[in-house]
Amino acid sequence: MVKQQLARMVMDATALHQTLGDDDLLPAWTLLKINTAEDRLHMASDYLRYKARPGLKAYGYPGVTGQVLPDTGAVNKTVIAGKPYLCVSYETEQKTVQPLRLAAGLVAGPLVVYAASKLGPEHGGLRAATQIAGAAVSVWSLWVWNKANTTMTEGP
Repeated sequence: MVKQQLARMVMDATALHQTLGDDDLLPAWTLLKINTAEDRLHMASDYLRYKARPGLKAYGYPGVTGQVLPDTGAVNKTVIAGKPYLCVSYETEQKTVQPLRLAAGLVAGPLVVYAASKLGPEHGGLRAATQIAGAAVSVWSLWVWNKANTTMTEGP
């Protein structure tokens, strides 16, 4: 029964894809139905295709584990307590993610604060909001970097 439903979905999706032009205006309710169907199919597909593998963590976020996509080795989001996280292997965390967090905390955040300070007095509210956002990026990035570093000292 499920395979028949999927075959019908493929036929309907193919027919719509061939019928619709790039600039066609569709009623809002049809867009909502298509978006909902795509989202639900994607969620069911992820759940049914991928099995959790041990050894993956969302470093810096305690208790979160992940899944590896078997075809590509890429890492899939997994939902823990209703929140999506991106989980990575120890090696990826060490070589890629941690340096990016450090760069965001030590370079990007302060750069945003500095750029905001160059706004003129007529942009007082925007300047203050941008400086706060830049400082928040730095603080958050360095906090998560520290939490992940602590977790990583335990090993993979």
